[in-house]
Amino acid sequence: MKKITLLCLLVFSFVFTTVSIAQTLNQTANWTDASWTTSGTYTAAGLLNDPATDGLFTWDDDAAGNGSADTIESESPVIDLTAAAGAGETFLNISGNFDYYALGGDVLAIEYWDADAATWVAVAAFVGNTDEVADYQNCVSTGAYVSPDIDISGFTATQLSGFKYRFSYDDLTGWQYGWCLDPPTITSAVPPTCDVVTGVIADALTYNNLDFSWTAPVAGTPVNYFWEVVPVGNDQGVGTVASGTVAFPGTSASTGMLLSELTEYDLYIVTNCGADGSAIFGPASFTTPITPPVNDNVCDAISVAIGTVTTTAPYTNEGGSIETGETGPSCSFNTDPSESVWFSFVAPVSGEVLIATEPVGGGTLGDTQLMVYTIGDCTDFSTATEIACDDDDDDNVVGDGSGLHANMVVTGLVSGNTYYFSVDGYGAATGTFDVEVSDATLSVDSFVNENTFTYFPNPVNDELTLNAQNDIQNVSIYNMLGQEVIRTAPNAVDSVVSMSELSQGAYFVQVTIGNVTETVRIIKQ
Repeated sequence: MKKITLLCLLVFSFVFTTVSIAQTLNQTANWTDASWTTSGTYTAAGLLNDPATDGLFTWDDDAAGNGSADTIESESPVIDLTAAAGAGETFLNISGNFDYYALGGDVLAIEYWDADAATWVAVAAFVGNTDEVADYQNCVSTGAYVSPDIDISGFTATQLSGFKYRFSYDDLTGWQYGWCLDPPTITSAVPPTCDVVTGVIADALTYNNLDFSWTAPVAGTPVNYFWEVVPVGNDQGVGTVASGTVAFPGTSASTGMLLSELTEYDLYIVTNCGADGSAIFGPASFTTPITPPVNDNVCDAISVAIGTVTTTAPYTNEGGSIETGETGPSCSFNTDPSESVWFSFVAPVSGEVLIATEPVGGGTLGDTQLMVYTIGDCTDFSTATEIACDDDDDDNVVGDGSGLHANMVVTGLVSGNTYYFSVDGYGAATGTFDVEVSDATLSVDSFVNENTFTYFPNPVNDELTLNAQNDIQNVSIYNMLGQEVIRTAPNAVDSVVSMSELSQGAYFVQVTIGNVTETVRIIKQ
């Protein structure tokens, strides 16, 4: 079963509840502020704005460059919380505005300093709110955030007097985009008698269902929780799609199969504390994905016979998702297999196969990744072992000139054994694509000696023309099963071969000149 985290529910949703206005601590960072300290291990070109010298904190991982592993933090000066705690204002939160273009696999977070343990404690992680580079580079079209409450009621005197907070970022060695933060504000408040839930996540999100859970509030004693899903932008109770009540201490619920694909919804969760009042989490917006492809899971892999080559881009990875335990390719900077779909094949006697994702040049998925696996149990991805992968067709094994389409020859396979391969789009790319799986012993690099003769057109409709400097002795055409379907002996420097009677698909054309045979790959339309 898929385990999908609904990121928009994780962190900074607006919360409507009754909280007293902070009097003791209501401090906005006065960036530019030399008392803020920026540190880490990072490429200098990525730091566009430093709070110590600028009015913003801006990081551009794209500018830091491919292959740059970056971590960067900017921390506040020490803020003594003793007075706030003494006034009973033991709830803190941090708020501000941000832009974050999250490609996936990086972490932008808020943390606070535990002076007793001498360690940073995670408060929350940001989620992406833009897909425009110009937004974060210029810090425009920002969105607001409010952190979960930090409960300082149990802090020691040292923890109170030595408190500070920071923003941290780790690109996890990936090549990401970036983010911008404006000056944050930290406030203290008296804990509410009834507080909102925290840590709301989606345990599973499908095209028609949301399973979600949450963490009980820090303050207040819930009697139960009421949750509701409405069309995005609607108030509670308006156009309710799904709703329910969960008795305390329960902290999970499911909408049931009441949602529609590619639809935006808002989720509300109300904490009911009885006589102590209630608090509302939400609205938290989410969008249901498209109905997944039939081969979204490895157990539902489409079996592809050796010799198969498609010509009309019949497959798609739109709506594909990550299975529990599934990992990305070892041969790519992008290790997120979030749009993967699955195929299987039985290895031929030769133990060598050519796998291609765009044998003709059609389809809308222009940048693919291929991973080949042995899998012991399709329900348990820990039994999967990657044996080959390809990101870009750097060695031109297909010769379609695509460059970004993953195509490869896999050798050393055991004849008769079943193997699996996944097709994924680089980054978050989705679209339609072709698939070819053929015996690689029939597939000789078509461009190794291409200067010995020329051939056109490719793809071909009716006639294939061959031109050479020396007489062409023989021309043999084989289908993907290795069967010879045409043979001619022109004994001339020019030859025209009629392919009008052949079915659409890929063929191998063997051309013999001067007792040297070369093979080219032709597509018949």
